Amino acid sequence: IMVGTEGHIYVFKNPRKLTVEVHFDVLEFCHRIPLEGRLSEDKVTLPLTDVLLSKLQMVEFTDRDACDLIVLLEKAGRGFELRADGEDSIEESRLTKLLGNDWGAWYTVTRSLQAVDQWLDRFGRELESDSQTRVKSCVVQLTRLLSNCPKHLRWRLRGAIGNRFRWYETV
Repeated sequence: IMVGTEGHIYVFKNPRKLTVEVHFDVLEFCHRIPLEGRLSEDKVTLPLTDVLLSKLQMVEFTDRDACDLIVLLEKAGRGFELRADGEDSIEESRLTKLLGNDWGAWYTVTRSLQAVDQWLDRFGRELESDSQTRVKSCVVQLTRLLSNCPKHLRWRLRGAIGNRFRWYETV
């Protein structure tokens, strides 16, 4: 069975209860993340930055989301660096460009980073100390990057309204 909606198609296969989700040029959940040109023909998945954004942009943040993000950040933390570009790193320019133009996405992502940090404070003892340190370091660096990134006029105007009005799409 194939069901199509704007921007993506859901493909359901019942025999193994496998669900495959195919997106075209954009991820649209709580926020819009453009993906055009992000998946080259020789790659099997999106760059780390886009996978990270796909999780960080969820408004209703669950323990499962926190666990997923911890795994991503721990993996990134092994060789973590913010770089202008690179498929095995977190791309500073991609994050600052997307989130510096969209207050709602910026707000959600920074809240998600805070939630990961709080989750680590509560449950981090279950991780090896090296892993916990790597994830905390990534959270700190990403939070600092987003706090200091240049903000577009549209971002500043929407930021003045704040969270008094909904800043995300419901999923």
